[in-house]
Amino acid sequence: MAPFGKDTDPPPRRRASAATARRTVLWSLGWFALLQVGLGVAMQTCVPHWLDPEYGAKAARLRRRLGAAGDRPVLIAALGSSLTDYGLRGSTVERALERALGRTVLVANFGIPGAGPFSELLYLRRILTDAGRPDLVLVEVLPALLVERAWPSEVAENRLPAAALRHNELSLVGGYGGDVRRRLHGAWWSARAVPWWSCRINILAALVPRLLPLELQQCSNRQMDETGWTPSPIPDEPEVRRRVSRAVLRKSSAQLDDFHLDARPMAALGQVLEVCRREGLATALLLMPEAPSYRRLYPAGAWDEVEGLVRTLGRRYGAPVINAREWMAEEDFLDTLHLVPSSATTFSERFAREALVPLLSGGACVSSRTRLSQEHTRTGD
Repeated sequence: MAPFGKDTDPPPRRRASAATARRTVLWSLGWFALLQVGLGVAMQTCVPHWLDPEYGAKAARLRRRLGAAGDRPVLIAALGSSLTDYGLRGSTVERALERALGRTVLVANFGIPGAGPFSELLYLRRILTDAGRPDLVLVEVLPALLVERAWPSEVAENRLPAAALRHNELSLVGGYGGDVRRRLHGAWWSARAVPWWSCRINILAALVPRLLPLELQQCSNRQMDETGWTPSPIPDEPEVRRRVSRAVLRKSSAQLDDFHLDARPMAALGQVLEVCRREGLATALLLMPEAPSYRRLYPAGAWDEVEGLVRTLGRRYGAPVINAREWMAEEDFLDTLHLVPSSATTFSERFAREALVPLLSGGACVSSRTRLSQEHTRTGD
């Protein structure tokens, strides 16, 4: 008789155990795959802020407000960096415009820390898909993000993670990213295959933030108001102001020392305005306030380059240039670039009164593009 296990079949009990183990593994794999698919669908529909926390939180607020609005409100979308995020207080602008125009106005602040021209292009495309057509698009121009030294960080993985991108954005990011995002498609498919892992930080930050270090808890989203405005997280204390201001000036001095505009961010900025023109959206270019100490960092001739760029783009696309960089005093800033909350209110009141009311007054804002172009021609910006 042959030894057991060589020429004979295993006993029925062992065969049954092996079959049960295979079924358990297959069912586990099936449930795992189903959970990944379900989470992926949920993040595209119900909880988009798990996919891209900063943008998703702002988009969710805008959709909620549009759903609650009665008649079609005048919608103003502001694209920009943390200067817009912390500096443009939408509720203040809304009140001033509603008094002047006699219509409901919604301001959606899509300023996102670190966002430059390319991010503005990406978010504009999303807004048109997610929320509809704004009556006016404000496009922040931050000179420090138009130079060659700043460009790689604009399109890098830590700035625009593959997991946060939509499939129709891959070619856009890959085209502008070049060598910086060479393996973008593979990274995107890997992230989509296991969103529980690729988006784990965002999910924990939304559900149980205390399990994460403080810098990963996305506290700013909980401070954000319904218009998307976020008060600066820097404590408004004299010693903190001095320390942070020195650090910002030291870093910015190195960045602005060899100031030359780079073709790639300029092309992205032009593409933002091209999308607005193609969609028939009224647009204005916005230079946010900078502290006097920061403005002194620009080398000779640098501001002439910036002014030449914005004026050329303004003429080409019929977009007025709102130059507010000298509107605020040194004491209005926490760190020479970001306004303290009270100064953000002051700035927003003036911005609404002196810039937006003249542009949007005169009737229904559906014709605001025509009026903006006329204003642009009249002022010669």
